[in-house]
Order: sequence, then structure tokens, then C-alpha cells
Amino acid sequence: MQRLLPGGLGLLLVVALSGCGGGGRDAIMKDALAAMDEMASVMEKSKNADEAKPKLESIVARMKELKKKEDALGKPTKSEEDALKQKYEPEMKKVQGRMEAGMKQLTQRDPTGIEKLLPVFMEMSSWK
Repeated sequence: MQRLLPGGLGLLLVVALSGCGGGGRDAIMKDALAAMDEMASVMEKSKNADEAKPKLESIVARMKELKKKEDALGKPTKSEEDALKQKYEPEMKKVQGRMEAGMKQLTQRDPTGIEKLLPVFMEMSSWK
């Protein structure tokens, strides 16, 4: 699970940052960051994986819709990507750190149950 998580978080960073630029992309980025922050909160506060899973699945479904919106906008220009990476990277790193810490906390509370979350994170890793 620990190997999957950083890859999944890296994917979220790519999805979120590639969704940036202009009004639509900026809104997608803000929504993606809010969803990632919510995921971190769920993992931090859930007593076990069974409690976390439906909440995380709901958030992932919303993120999947954001990915569809981002795809509909087409590929951003290099300058759009660079400008918005610079704008959002500090917040992205903060949220990413919270997600990693939340996953560690949940793993400590429910070491065997955490495997139940693999399908949720595999869903995110399947996005291209």
C-alpha cells in the first residue's frame, strides 16, 4: 500500500495541475485540491477502512468527473501549465503531505483493513 500511495498522489498532482489554466482549469484545480483535502480528512478521522471506504469512493467519483471536465478542455499550453503549477504547487504539496499522513494514521488504526482501500486507489491510478 505504501508504494501505491505515492504513485496515486503523484497522479493526483498531474491530474490537478494539468487541469489548470484559465477560468475552467482554475476552477477544476480548486475543486481537485478541495477533494484531496477532503480525502485527507477522511483518512485522518476514520476509525477504520470500512468507515473510510464509502466516503473515499464518493470523493473519487467527484474527482473522476473533474478529470472528464479537464479532458474536455483539451491539453493546456506549456505556459498555462507552468503558471498554474507555480500558483498551486505550495498548496498541492501541503495537501499531498496531509494525504500521506492520513494514510499512515489510518494504516496504524486498521493495519489489515487498509487493503480494502486498494480498489479506491487503483481506480485513481487508472486515469490517464
